[in-house]
Amino acid sequence: MSNQTLEEKLGLLKQLILVANADGKIKEAEYQLMLGLAAHMQVSKEDFDKVFQPGVEISLPKTDADRILQFHRMILMLNVDADPSPNEIDMVRKMGIMLGLNPQAIELVFEEMKTHPNNLIPPDRMVQIFTKYMN
Repeated sequence: MSNQTLEEKLGLLKQLILVANADGKIKEAEYQLMLGLAAHMQVSKEDFDKVFQPGVEISLPKTDADRILQFHRMILMLNVDADPSPNEIDMVRKMGIMLGLNPQAIELVFEEMKTHPNNLIPPDRMVQIFTKYMN
């Protein structure tokens, strides 16, 4: 992961909260996944809890690699409870486009997910898909 500021990291976590909350509720498994991702990003629990408050802005990663990584996190969030709602799927689509990712590649990820256990597409395969569609 690149050298991101705390505010940038919190903004990335805010995106994940929007995905998790797209169905109107954040389940315990979704919260635990976000908490684990926050720890991996070296964000304390105290700082992570601030993300649930108003005022934290969404942050868009600067590099292609970081945008793909963030999309992969959203896919993990989508599938953590094994029953993603249509609203959650739509939110991930919209966030992927907001990240500047190719819409065809996003759709290919959604299609290919179905061929993997628990819909979890491997990170290296995700990178291959998006790399194919980059200019």
